[in-house]
Amino acid sequence: MLKQVRAACTPLNVLLAYIALVFAMGGGARDDIASLVVLRPLSVGVLFYALVIARGEAMKANRVLLGLAGAWTALVALHLVPLPPAIWHNLPGRELAVAIDEAAGLTGQWRPISLVPYRTLNSLLSLTVPLAGLVLAVQLPRDQLRMSAYALLALGMVSAFVSLLQVSGGGAGNPFYFYRITNGDSAVGLFANRNHNAILLALSIVTLGALAALHRPSREWQVHWRLVPGGMALALIPFLIITQSRAGLVLGVLALGAFAWLHRPQNSQYGRGQTKPAISPRLIAGATAAAALAGVTYLFSAGNALDRLMTGGGGDDELRLAIWPVTLDLIAQHFPVGSGIGTFVEVYEAGEPASTLGASYVNHAHNDFLEVLMTGGLPTALIAAGGAIYLLIAGIRALREGGGADAPLRRLGFVTLAIFAAGSLYDYPVRTPSLALHFILALVWIAGREAAATQSNQPANQKVSRSSSALKTAGGSHAEAAC
Repeated sequence: MLKQVRAACTPLNVLLAYIALVFAMGGGARDDIASLVVLRPLSVGVLFYALVIARGEAMKANRVLLGLAGAWTALVALHLVPLPPAIWHNLPGRELAVAIDEAAGLTGQWRPISLVPYRTLNSLLSLTVPLAGLVLAVQLPRDQLRMSAYALLALGMVSAFVSLLQVSGGGAGNPFYFYRITNGDSAVGLFANRNHNAILLALSIVTLGALAALHRPSREWQVHWRLVPGGMALALIPFLIITQSRAGLVLGVLALGAFAWLHRPQNSQYGRGQTKPAISPRLIAGATAAAALAGVTYLFSAGNALDRLMTGGGGDDELRLAIWPVTLDLIAQHFPVGSGIGTFVEVYEAGEPASTLGASYVNHAHNDFLEVLMTGGLPTALIAAGGAIYLLIAGIRALREGGGADAPLRRLGFVTLAIFAAGSLYDYPVRTPSLALHFILALVWIAGREAAATQSNQPANQKVSRSSSALKTAGGSHAEAAC
């Protein structure tokens, strides 16, 4: 029994199980979701497992990726380190905190950079989910790493199916809404937020575009196989519309364009004298079918994303337009150190104008670039910029060197990050544990480097000796020689 468990607990199997676990428990960005009590300790366990089985060659080959993740984690932890009053009193944006301490007679207290330490501690704990996925993913060979894309695609299909159960089962009391605070009038799938479900569906369309290149069936099935991802992508369009997410609708259009680019055969797939067709008849047929499906869905679904797009979404846009200028002011007030990672809610409330006050509070800036700059200051901007430059250079270099069968996975990673970046202009997808894991895996798809084979680092005489030994034993037991 123990041998069977050990055989099943390969890094690949653990990663695939971990992806499914995170999507089952981590579909919300709030810090009071009950499932986080289970998910985060399990993530720490997976991280410990990944560090135990980690190979030095793999860690060294991916040291830049791991270093960037370590720098981000260290920065969040640094925001929790208590500082003497002489330092933190002089940090920008601390005037209100200093005044409160003076009124309460607490002027001698040591305090950290973070204005709301428990929020920053929650942010630090939330990093365990993507960190575990990162350390585990870099241990895998590139041919196994692509299985993570298949797993994420399968979960996208599951989320679409759950969306169908949600809209067909009614809003209030529907057991297929898994989170207490959610968009109960929309199809949220495995998430608490309609926008996050729409982003996953858009990412699934993108992944389907790369599927034809990621998986190559036998020659006689290749022509028919290329039709399968297109049909599955078209089937996801109605689910994107019933999410009622306007941002998701825009991302869906971008995803369909990326699908056409990823799905289109590359130059290497044509023989000599053959050229790519200017416009594929299948592409025209697919675009027509997509438009027809969108029209049918619009006719048979009330209050969908197209209506929200045309009506302005009931004031959501106006609220965002009111939040962003305040956030920009708060960035200037707390620059360059920031208010503390994860402290947006309380810091925004302290500086919120009366014009945006209402029955509900503002939980995020709904633009993650602005929120990260406000709470993390200049250091977060530098780490993010350094990471973006490294990803761009490493990914392009890998593609220029050929890439071979691995090139589609790297291209998929680039498009995935572009979808996340576009979604972050309007929302906060990477703050959801499941999408944070998806994001970190896309980083590995782009810039992950497979460790060189152990034999390549051995002296030539050892290679010859091992080869001779294998030849001698070939006549006896081939299995033993392979071991």
